Amino acid sequence: MPEDPYRLQSSTTLDWDINGTTYPVAGVSEATVSISSSIVELETGDSVLREEHYHEGVRFPVTITARKWDPEIVNEVLGTPDNGAFEDRPDLPPFSLSGTFEAAGGSDRTVSISVSDIPVPEDFPLFDLSLGDYGEWTIESDGGSLDDFTITDPA
Repeated sequence: MPEDPYRLQSSTTLDWDINGTTYPVAGVSEATVSISSSIVELETGDSVLREEHYHEGVRFPVTITARKWDPEIVNEVLGTPDNGAFEDRPDLPPFSLSGTFEAAGGSDRTVSISVSDIPVPEDFPLFDLSLGDYGEWTIESDGGSLDDFTITDPA
């Protein structure tokens, strides 16, 4: 089976799910999903060499930069109170992210990824524009669960 490179294309879209509502995000210019864990190393009292290790606290860091998104996402996360732009509440809703990435070169091969339980990041962008450039929206946070990583190869 030949290996195909994958690349973001202008048609690549991602879906953010918040409180059961799906918000498509398009114009994706960067997408990173990785796995991160804390490693606990155990040594014995009579050796300086590592005896054992195990992983704890596994997370799935997600970084998405896009140029087209539904601004209603911001209202869903921050709330839409009658008297201002921020609803004072302690429980901001977590995200789920899913997307399908196509292989380059006309292949029908795809990779589908879905990450859930992504908390609203500590720094949540609201508005960021530069003269002559499109506005970009970057979200960085850690997902709690990798729900799907499927490679589809119709050949």
